[in-house]
Amino acid sequence: VNSTSSFLYPVAMLMDAGIDPARDMKQIILAGSHANVITALAEGRVDIGGASFDSFEKAVKAGSIDPAKVRVLAKSEPIPYPPIAMHPALPSKVQQQLKGAFNSVHETPGITPDQIRGYGGHKVDRYDANFPESGMDAPAKKMTRVNDQVKAAIIKKASDR
Repeated sequence: VNSTSSFLYPVAMLMDAGIDPARDMKQIILAGSHANVITALAEGRVDIGGASFDSFEKAVKAGSIDPAKVRVLAKSEPIPYPPIAMHPALPSKVQQQLKGAFNSVHETPGITPDQIRGYGGHKVDRYDANFPESGMDAPAKKMTRVNDQVKAAIIKKASDR
């Protein structure tokens, strides 16, 4: 219930569409991982599921799911990867050197695109050490709607089998 791309965002998107998952869904299964959600969809055990699109594409490429049999209903706006943070007491010069290194790693001799990875080991084309903190505001606001009360209601519904 704390996964951004397989729980918080999909639940928030349902809520944005006027759907209360705990009230409006006949049954809820908390599958536990993106791969489990995709497997449940592929096997017809669930009608809908939330997972990262990266995981869906990976499953399609691996032949784990037939895209002709599963329809993508919606995709969220891009979700920022978790930030890499540094302690504010670091000397300014060191902070700038670190930012510069991350911003230019994709141009570093000997570094290939396959070596640049983000959250969960997913390939990224580059890092952006200048991403403003305010860029996290909209995603944080969206996820805040899925509060402890909403989570508790969904967990309770999932336990009613």
